[in-house]
Amino acid sequence: MSDLISLSALMRMNQRRMNQCITRDAITGTPLRRHRHYLQVTLIHLAGYGSMLFPAFLLTALPDCIPADDRALTTADTGVFEPEAPWYSILSREIHRLGLVDVTEELCHLHPMQREEYALVMFSRLAITPSVRLPPDLTQWQANHPHLTALTEEYLFFAFYNQWPGHQ
Repeated sequence: MSDLISLSALMRMNQRRMNQCITRDAITGTPLRRHRHYLQVTLIHLAGYGSMLFPAFLLTALPDCIPADDRALTTADTGVFEPEAPWYSILSREIHRLGLVDVTEELCHLHPMQREEYALVMFSRLAITPSVRLPPDLTQWQANHPHLTALTEEYLFFAFYNQWPGHQ
């Protein structure tokens, strides 16, 4: 039988992992701190599924999200954490933990920045209408959700700052 832990313990464990995701300036090596608030983990309630770890920065564009009860018990987190694609890692593990259809395997061949973009879109889709499907047209989805798209693009800019042309 799997070990059970509280959702608050699961959230703390994942927040510690997220806190270790440090982007550095490619020229100076100085840690970039601007993206730290994009790495905050929270819990929301998904109708029909239960409580899910969720990117806190997306909540500003999702006022109807319901906070989750962090005292509930869940299975211990056993998935692999990829620091180069942290939200993708959390989404993959949450999909498994909640017993949802895994769409993240379709993304594993993509560059980390693309995996992160799709993961944040999936988190947003789950919060809006609990649907575990990749959007058929990412560009159309982004056009229909400009505030969520802007937040996602800000995160991607800061998280992958050291990979932009001219910063290497």
